[in-house]
Amino acid sequence: MKALRSSVTEIIQKKLRDSKSIACTSDCWSSLSQHSYITVTTHIIDDQWCPKSYTLSTHEMEESHTAVNLAHQLEDTFDKWEIGGKIMTVVTDNARNAINAVQLLTNISETYDVTCAAHSIQLAVNNGLGRDEITTLIQLSSKMVGHFKHSNIAKHALTKMQEQLGLTQQSLIQSCKTRWNSVYMMLDRLYANRCAVTNVLADRNTTKYVSIAKKLEITESDWTKMETLVILLKPLQIVTTVFCAETHSSVSMVRPLLSKVIEKHLQLNKDDNEVVINFKQTVVSQLKERFKLNNLENIVSTRQVSSFFDPRYKELEHEEIDVRENIRSKVKNLLVEMNTPDNREETNVCVQKNKGALEFLYGDEVHDINDASTQYHSYLTEPQLIYDFDPFGWWKSHEKKYPLIAELAKKYLSIPATSVSSERCFSTAGNVVTSKRNCLAPENVNMLVFLYQNRNLRRPASVRRI
Repeated sequence: MKALRSSVTEIIQKKLRDSKSIACTSDCWSSLSQHSYITVTTHIIDDQWCPKSYTLSTHEMEESHTAVNLAHQLEDTFDKWEIGGKIMTVVTDNARNAINAVQLLTNISETYDVTCAAHSIQLAVNNGLGRDEITTLIQLSSKMVGHFKHSNIAKHALTKMQEQLGLTQQSLIQSCKTRWNSVYMMLDRLYANRCAVTNVLADRNTTKYVSIAKKLEITESDWTKMETLVILLKPLQIVTTVFCAETHSSVSMVRPLLSKVIEKHLQLNKDDNEVVINFKQTVVSQLKERFKLNNLENIVSTRQVSSFFDPRYKELEHEEIDVRENIRSKVKNLLVEMNTPDNREETNVCVQKNKGALEFLYGDEVHDINDASTQYHSYLTEPQLIYDFDPFGWWKSHEKKYPLIAELAKKYLSIPATSVSSERCFSTAGNVVTSKRNCLAPENVNMLVFLYQNRNLRRPASVRRI
């Protein structure tokens, strides 16, 4: 096992050495044995413009989770893997101690506005669901789902009723405060099975006590509210799912997609009732505040710069006109900082290797692609990609044309929209540290999680995923 870990470690170290810039995600978790762990996951874009993620460690954290202690743990991990000088940013949840820990880290270029987008959306949604009549409906729905979860008779009767009504046989879903979108999934599944659920509750052979049926009864008005909530929550659930996809979802997507959700799905309509109006206004206000969509601080964020380097959003149509100019000015400054003699020499070598016969004959008349200004203005004239195109494939075919911009794009597009990659480690850890194996030593937990999360690297080269 240790030999296998050494082999995987060596592969990851080589990948990280070859990368000029690395983004990280991190999160904390407590096991059944009350051991506290911190996970660090790295994200890079390789030479073939393929996003890659590697779990570095799931270390026990004996100290309290203060910002200073968290920062110390992160720096220890970076030093161990010899990547301290390459870290672009660390994406965490919205916990104040985690945000402050990232601020304390040295040699990190981007620390502004890089928290987990999915967590921020969930906090905004929770505020929107805080109205009394919505909270009451959610509680009642949760009780009804609990009834079918805990009663085998009711559960089997529901399955039989679904079959009779020609519905897909599916279990009801219980909401959970710590699970994103669980309220939406509970209400959506419950409303889809409305007829089956009400028929089972009305059947005295199944629900023998009238008091139980009355206690769980949902009125026609409440069913209408539930349908409305499902419609309101669906776009928020979809955008969260997009950000949390198993494939790499770049931070460049966050502001454009949220702006589209607000514009297309959360605008007030003349037919909206009081509940809908309150929900929309609350959620929109929360999203604008948490994602700084109003840009009141007049600071160009990491998310904004990343959108510029994404060929699907390069026109920055989701931003105000004056904000677009600020973003472009920031990019120009980044290009000037990058356009050093060393970078120009490195690019020249690459260009000379690929110079064709006509380029050689034209000689000095060929435009110098190392000029940052030329690359910048030429990139602006490129047509913007449709939203469902692959930005990494586009950059792979345009890297030689825009070498300086491509290097910056690789840095910013490697930053994930969420910290979900680290949170998924805790699902793995939960399967490792079970109730029957809750005495595993922390170093063994770290090794098992490390090997499982990086399991693709253990496959033979001929069958390894690309």
